[in-house]
Amino acid sequence: GKLLAGALANYKLPEVYFMPEDLQVNFLENDDNPNAPYGSKAVGEPPLLYGLGVFFALRNAARAFRPGKTLSFHAPMTPERLLLELYGDQMPPDERQSAEGNGKTRQPFPDTSTKEKA
Repeated sequence: GKLLAGALANYKLPEVYFMPEDLQVNFLENDDNPNAPYGSKAVGEPPLLYGLGVFFALRNAARAFRPGKTLSFHAPMTPERLLLELYGDQMPPDERQSAEGNGKTRQPFPDTSTKEKA
């Protein structure tokens, strides 16, 4: 594969729109199946829940720091994105545009928000 995100700060977890159209699943009967990785019955991304907690904690802290300001948050919430939300309105427009386009906050995967959702 090709590395699309060089750090956990900008790693975008796969979502339902990354799922292939034809997905075939075989369930394992028990945990001693030789085809199971390290004998497990299930694998996944359980740290996702911890990451969600951090995302909402940062969002709440930012809103408490700038009460009355409308803030917009998008995952992954990188340090650059958070600082731009907090202080971007104090930057000249050309500097803000330059900071937004510096490549550090780019999405590692194509934007899927415009795809037709079933």
